[in-house]
Amino acid sequence: WPSRGLVSAIVQGGLIRRLVPRYGEPRLILTGVASLLVGFLALALVRHWPGLIGATLLVGIGQGLTSPTVFDQKVAEANRALQVAEEIGALRALGEPVMGPTVLSAAEMAAWYRSSGASPKLSDGMSIDELAQVYVEEGTAENVRGDFAFAQSYVETGGFRAGGSDNNFSGLGACDGCRGETRFPSARDGIRAQIQHLRNYADRNSSAAGLSNPPSPFWYGADAATAAQNFDTFFAKGWAPIWQMMGHGNWATDPNYASKVTGVYNRMVESRNG
Repeated sequence: WPSRGLVSAIVQGGLIRRLVPRYGEPRLILTGVASLLVGFLALALVRHWPGLIGATLLVGIGQGLTSPTVFDQKVAEANRALQVAEEIGALRALGEPVMGPTVLSAAEMAAWYRSSGASPKLSDGMSIDELAQVYVEEGTAENVRGDFAFAQSYVETGGFRAGGSDNNFSGLGACDGCRGETRFPSARDGIRAQIQHLRNYADRNSSAAGLSNPPSPFWYGADAATAAQNFDTFFAKGWAPIWQMMGHGNWATDPNYASKVTGVYNRMVESRNG
């Protein structure tokens, strides 16, 4: 019955997304079951083509409304929410470490960002979705929480409204009384330097040899040997293994720096769970 499959595909492919918010899943499921019962009963009783076509359409609608695809999606969403809650809970129990897995996906970070009402000013036509993906990739490469680094950058740049022209989203090179900050040739270069510097602050055993990528030549030194030495001899190595220890001179002088970054990150998580 090609027409039955076609109707079912149309319902699953587009109509169901519009109907669920309006009528709710329970009502749609009951409607789908009723359509299946009436449709199958009609298929068993009718003996003419118009009736068969009508019965087939009812069965197709019923299958579309009761498709496992809808329930599979809900189960996947619930499992993802549980995964995020478990991982975030474990990290919070450790005092919000700087290092660790990036829990939120790039899509989840970008979705929160759009809901915040901020408007990014990025270079080279980069979107906030692409920027978030770079945080995931660079954070994962160095075992630094890329989603937390994204929150840090949101604070540093006022919602990514600043820093885009320099590809510097974390205030690297800026200081009280200084003029300007370090410029990076690309967003990835700026984020890579940020992630590597976060690792240096967090891990007292960090070394250039242990990095997934060479120390940023735009932050630690253009010469590879000099960059490695500067990374390895960073004076504040291991001074801030948890985010609560940031500020007061670690990365920033603002005594409320940690609470600001953590507050943004918490809103990101709440938005994901909400």
